[in-house]
Amino acid sequence: MVGFKRTIQLVLALAAIALPFTGSALAQPPEDRLPPGVTIATPLPPDSYPQMPSAIKMLENGNIRLGGVEVDPKAGTVKFEGEFNMREGGLEYAIVAHHGKLHESLLRTAISPYDLQVALVLLGLKSGRPLDYQGDPRAPEGDPVAIGVEWQDGGKSNKARIEELVMNMNNKKQMPRMNWIYTGSRIFEGRLMAQIERSLVAIFHDPAAIIDNPLPEGGDDTIWFVNTEKVPVPGTKASITIEAVKLK
Repeated sequence: MVGFKRTIQLVLALAAIALPFTGSALAQPPEDRLPPGVTIATPLPPDSYPQMPSAIKMLENGNIRLGGVEVDPKAGTVKFEGEFNMREGGLEYAIVAHHGKLHESLLRTAISPYDLQVALVLLGLKSGRPLDYQGDPRAPEGDPVAIGVEWQDGGKSNKARIEELVMNMNNKKQMPRMNWIYTGSRIFEGRLMAQIERSLVAIFHDPAAIIDNPLPEGGDDTIWFVNTEKVPVPGTKASITIEAVKLK
C-alpha cells in the first residue's frame, strides 16, 4: 500500500507540472489560440476551473476517491454518477461534463474532467499521440477501456455497454461491441483541453476528449444517433463504469 500511495503522490505532482495555472485557477485560452478544430462549448468563469484534482481520499475498502470519481485498483475500474441527457437525435459524444456540448451528448455528469483524467492514470492507463483535430480520420491511440452504464427505469434495473445505446444510421444497427481508447485529452499551452471543453468520451473523434471512438466511422459526425428504444427519458440517473481492458 505504501508503494501505491507513493504512486498517487507522483501522479499528482506530475499533473501539477503538466497543467500550470494562472493565479488561483486554470486560465481559459482565447478562442484564436485554440488548436485547430477545437471550440469552447460553453465558456465558464475562470474560477470554475480547479487548479488541481480533488483531494484524494483512501476508502476503507481499498478504493480511492477523487471528488465524484471512485477508483478500484484491484478491479481496474473507475466509477462515477451521471444522468441521461438525450433520448433522440444525433450524437457526437457519449459523455460530457456539465457545461459541455450537451446538445449532442448521450450522458452528462457533474464530475471534473481533471479528476477523471487522474483516476484513469492511477489505473495505469497510457495514451498515445493525440488526434490533430475534431473529425480527424486517423484512429485514436492509447490503451483500451470498456464502458458500462447502469440505471433504474420503472423499478427495473438495467445494465448495458454504452455501444448498445448508440445507433449507426447508415446501417440501422447499434454500435458494435468494442473497446474504447483512452487518449488522455490534448494538452495545449499547458492546459488540459478536456477540462476546458468538458468533453469526456467522444463518438465523433475529438482531440479534447479523454476517451475516443476507435471505429473508422468515428470521423463522421452525421451517422451516430441515440438508440431510442433502449435509452430512458433525459434526467434518468445513471452509474457509469470505465474498466481497463487487459489485452492477451
